Amino acid sequence: MQRILKIELKVKLYKFQKGQDLTDVQKKTRLDRANELLRLHENSQLPNIGLSDEKNFLIEKFVNKQNDRIYLEERSNENLDIRMVTRSQVEPFVIVWEAVTVDRRFSLVFLDRGVKLNANIYCEKVLESILKSWKTKHFNQKEWTFQEDSASEC
Repeated sequence: MQRILKIELKVKLYKFQKGQDLTDVQKKTRLDRANELLRLHENSQLPNIGLSDEKNFLIEKFVNKQNDRIYLEERSNENLDIRMVTRSQVEPFVIVWEAVTVDRRFSLVFLDRGVKLNANIYCEKVLESILKSWKTKHFNQKEWTFQEDSASEC
């Protein structure tokens, strides 16, 4: 079967890839932003740009039931806490925010554990309290552009 697929049908086996499902509007927005970055680069304005993004990190042990093993002398209730990986109803996570420029990076910002990031929290805890002081230190009075990831305006 493999020979028929490979030689006669000239097909190859590929693994599935994960990717973000984007709408046409999101694709156009990303293309517009990329073109703006290219324009800034062509006009030598790229060093005066700051980029940011945030990521939710799930705080949970990953278990591969097929391959993960532990060596014990015996299976008992006394070693149950070693053998068991528990899950909670509400997945614990932490949000990490970062900003970078062409020549510097901002220190990682860890938002409070379990906080749902919405426009108000983002504006208050990140933009107002952190980004403003960083901008002043890094760019001083120079003109600069802040590119963020589709966040609502404050």
